Amino acid sequence: LLAPDIRAQVDGYCDGVNRWIATHRRPLDLTLVGLRPEPWRPTDLGLVIKLMSFLGLLQTQAEMEKGLVQAVQAGVSGEKLRDLFGPALDGIDLDLLRGVRLAPPLPAPVWSLLGRLPQALASNNWVVSPRKSATGHALFANDPHLEIGRLPAIWAEATIRLPDEQIQGATLPGVPGVVAGRNRRLAWGITYSFMDACDYVVERCEAGKIRRGEGFVQPTERRETILRKGAEPLQVSYFETDLGVIEGDPRVSGDLLAFCWVGNRAPLAASITGILRTQTAASVDEAIPLLREVALPSLVWALADDAGHIGLQTAGAVPQRKPGWSGLYPVAAWEPEHRWRGLVPPEELPVERDPERGFCASANHPVTLPGAPILANLTMPSYRLDRITETLAASDHLTLDEFRRLQLDTVSLRVRAFKPRLLDRLPTGPERDLLAAWDGAYSADSHAATLFERLHRSLIETVFGPGL
Repeated sequence: LLAPDIRAQVDGYCDGVNRWIATHRRPLDLTLVGLRPEPWRPTDLGLVIKLMSFLGLLQTQAEMEKGLVQAVQAGVSGEKLRDLFGPALDGIDLDLLRGVRLAPPLPAPVWSLLGRLPQALASNNWVVSPRKSATGHALFANDPHLEIGRLPAIWAEATIRLPDEQIQGATLPGVPGVVAGRNRRLAWGITYSFMDACDYVVERCEAGKIRRGEGFVQPTERRETILRKGAEPLQVSYFETDLGVIEGDPRVSGDLLAFCWVGNRAPLAASITGILRTQTAASVDEAIPLLREVALPSLVWALADDAGHIGLQTAGAVPQRKPGWSGLYPVAAWEPEHRWRGLVPPEELPVERDPERGFCASANHPVTLPGAPILANLTMPSYRLDRITETLAASDHLTLDEFRRLQLDTVSLRVRAFKPRLLDRLPTGPERDLLAAWDGAYSADSHAATLFERLHRSLIETVFGPGL
C-alpha cells in the first residue's frame, strides 16, 4: 500500500540497519541478554508503530474500562460511578456487567493506580505567532515527556542530513524518520490525545460458540508460539471474533469480555506516509493534510513554519460508535447496533490554524468539538493547559527565555482549585497557615508542597479506597 517513494525510503532504511548489524559488534545491552538481531524488515516498522500506539497510554484506557467492570462487580453503586464519570456512563447496563466472568490479568484497584502515577503527568506543546513573539517569528515548544535516558533507548535524538535539507529531533529506533523535530522551514511536535481507540464488549458464549443476534457462531482459534529463553516454547490459544479477542475460554459457557482495538483496522500505510512526508514539508498548510492521516498513534501535532504560520492538528484512528455510547463501558456484542461504524474521517478531527489569540497549545486535554463525535472519555485535567494558556495570553513579546521558564514551570493550578476547599476544612494551626500563604509553586524546598501532596494522596485513598 506504500507509494513507491515511501517504500524506497523504508527499504533503504532497512538495508542500512542490516548492513550495520552485519559489520559491527552487537551493543552491550543486546549481548548481555543474548539477543542476536534478525534482519530488519518493512513489516517490523509497522509493528513498532503498533507497539508505540498500544503500550502505556492505550493500555491505561483499557485497564480503566476493565476496572470499571471490576468496580461494578465489587458492589460499587451506579450512583457513585456516575458521580465520577458523568454522562460517559449514560446507557450503562449494570446487570450485564455483573454477570461477566473476568479473566486475568486484572488491573489493580483504581485508587492504587492513581497513587502510583508520577507527578509530571501532562505532555504539552505550544506555538506562538509572530505578533506575540519578541523575535518577530513564530516560536515553538514541545515537551512530550518521553524518557530519552533509558537503556535500551525507546526514544533517541537523531539528525538526518540531505543535500538540500537537515532534519533533527526525536525518533524511535527502527523508524526511518524524525517523529518530532524540525527541518529548515517547519517544526512539528507531539502530545498524546487520549482518544478512546479501544472498547470492551460482552460476548455470550455457549459450548465454544458466541451469540450473534438470535443465533450462535464459531469464533476463530489462533495458536501462537511464545519462545522462551531457557525454557520450552509456550503454546497459547486465542479466540477471535468479528469484533475482537475474547479474554478467557469461550468453550466454557458464560459471558466473557472481548477486547476491540482500532490498531487492527487503522490504515498503517497512511501513518508511515504522513510521518515520512512531513520530514520535508515546507509549511503548516502542507503538513496538516499529511499529519491528519496518521492513524497510529493518537496524537496532537503542534506546528510552526518560517513564514510565521502556526497550527494544531489532532490525528488518530477512533471508532464511530452508536450515538449515546461513550465507549467507556462494555456493551452486548450480539446487538448489531453496538458494532463500530467505521472510523471517524480524518477531516472531522479537530484542527486549528493561525488563531486570533496568537497561539495554540495542547496538554492531553479533551479534544472533542461541540457537535462532533465523542473522541475521548478519560483525559488529563486541564490544569497544565490552563497554566500554559494564561501565561501565553499575558504577554505580546514572548521570548525563548520565557518559553524555557514555562517549560520548567512548577506552579500548580490544581493547588489553586483544591486549596480553598482544604482550608475550609483544616483546623487552625501552623499547617493551615503554611498552606494559606503558599503560592502553589513546587520548589524543591517547599514544605507547603509536601504537606499538600500528603493531603492530596490521603484524599485519593479516602475517595477511591474503601468505597470503590
